Amino acid sequence: MLDSSTILFRQRMSDATDRLNKMVGAAIVPLVRADEDHLHVVGTGTFIYDAEKTYILTCKHVATEKANVFGVQDMPDLFKIEGSFAQAEGSLDCAMVRTPALGWQGPSDEIGPLELNNWFLENHNPTRGEVFFFQGYTQENSVSGFNVLDCHPTGYGAQIYDKFASNDRFFYLNFDMSDTQFTPGTPEETRQRTRKGMANGLSGALVWDTGLVRALNADRDWQPTDARVTGQVVNWDQSNHQLVARRIEDVAKWIRSVSGSEIADL
Repeated sequence: MLDSSTILFRQRMSDATDRLNKMVGAAIVPLVRADEDHLHVVGTGTFIYDAEKTYILTCKHVATEKANVFGVQDMPDLFKIEGSFAQAEGSLDCAMVRTPALGWQGPSDEIGPLELNNWFLENHNPTRGEVFFFQGYTQENSVSGFNVLDCHPTGYGAQIYDKFASNDRFFYLNFDMSDTQFTPGTPEETRQRTRKGMANGLSGALVWDTGLVRALNADRDWQPTDARVTGQVVNWDQSNHQLVARRIEDVAKWIRSVSGSEIADL
């Protein structure tokens, strides 16, 4: 039986997940491979903004799966990616393509493209026991077929998986799909369609250090705007029940090295 402090912490974790899910949702996009007569969700991208240009950031292995169209939340149409993804060299699993500026007219508590200098941490240095958030387009919440795509983003709250020691390149999030719990804000449609078995499609999703534990330790109220990007999901390690995330140091450094160059427009 859980003690009262654990129950309260889980409630706060669920609330933080729901609020961040709403705040960042408009920046998260499904990346889709459109074959001649079929659509396949292959990964997750994020609109980012740097050096007065807008991009979609994802993983290199998603880009190489021929992700040639993307969607925008609450819009029925898919948009074709005309240019080629810039891809990181070596083992760094990052890719980015430039997009036209998208006018954002959503509610004031939601954000559009993530400004690199505002929302990205310089270093991955979380408080012990911190809560992390990530949102992406899992294949189990996406129905695709012959020129039909019905997909919805899913947000998750998780903590560091202590079984695997983080290092100077990666950190590991506890992620047993079969044991995930719905938050109070999870729509009924998502509850009905989620099978808790397929995390495929989360590759490319950004990982946020929520700052929840840091706020609790400082005895102050937590706000969604306390959260900052601290890494990127690069792999789902099913056998060990974890997501592998690349630390922000490598990701942000590569973005800055590429954003000043000429990346093909959509």
